Amino acid sequence: MKKFLLTISILFCFGMTKANGQVSATFRVDMSEVISGGGTVNQVMSITGVFADRGGNLLNWAVYPMTEIGNQVWEKTVTFTGPNVSTDSLPWIFINGPDWGVDESTIWSNTNSQQNSCMMLVSDFFYRKIRLPSDGNLIISAPWLKCHTLMTDIKTTLKGLQVEVVPNPTSSLLNIRFGGSAGSEIKLLSVDGRVAKSIVTKQSGDFNHTIDVTSLPDGIYYLTVVDGSRVYRTPVVIAN
Repeated sequence: MKKFLLTISILFCFGMTKANGQVSATFRVDMSEVISGGGTVNQVMSITGVFADRGGNLLNWAVYPMTEIGNQVWEKTVTFTGPNVSTDSLPWIFINGPDWGVDESTIWSNTNSQQNSCMMLVSDFFYRKIRLPSDGNLIISAPWLKCHTLMTDIKTTLKGLQVEVVPNPTSSLLNIRFGGSAGSEIKLLSVDGRVAKSIVTKQSGDFNHTIDVTSLPDGIYYLTVVDGSRVYRTPVVIAN
């Protein structure tokens, strides 16, 4: 498996756990490569994004300073509540400095060789993006101008349906463990919405299902499980 420069540790359920859920997302940026290469941090690292539209406690596109936590890593925690948390992707960028100036979108647009694996939003600029869960806690950690992937073990209960997805990332097999299933449809979607794998299981109760992903390209995917009225979604990373 390739060595990832960034990990996102997530414990959550994408979907319908609560009508008004709450997500605590801690964004981290690692500047150690920049500093070891002779670069500097301009007073402080900052973050900005579409936070308020997702129920965040920060304004949209206002610039907020991050806190240095050691080893040239800076972080900022944002709390999201309400029905709009996971309605659409959340774009954000890191800024080197206390205000707009040296931001990732300006630089990355000139060196954009990995936009798909970085899940970047391409419009007038190049922003990072992630689809938040409807409930849970995230730590999102990225080196400056480096792609992000996901590393997570997920175990959740959704209206009586118990789902566990392991390992994540995976290089070969993805194991999905069910409890209380009434028969499920499983889809593995690429970041652009294309169906990479689709399986219909007629088993009920408790059982395991394994998906072989060795033929799929590396990258971020979304696993969706539909079990009657219950819908479970989670990001998955394939890394051969």
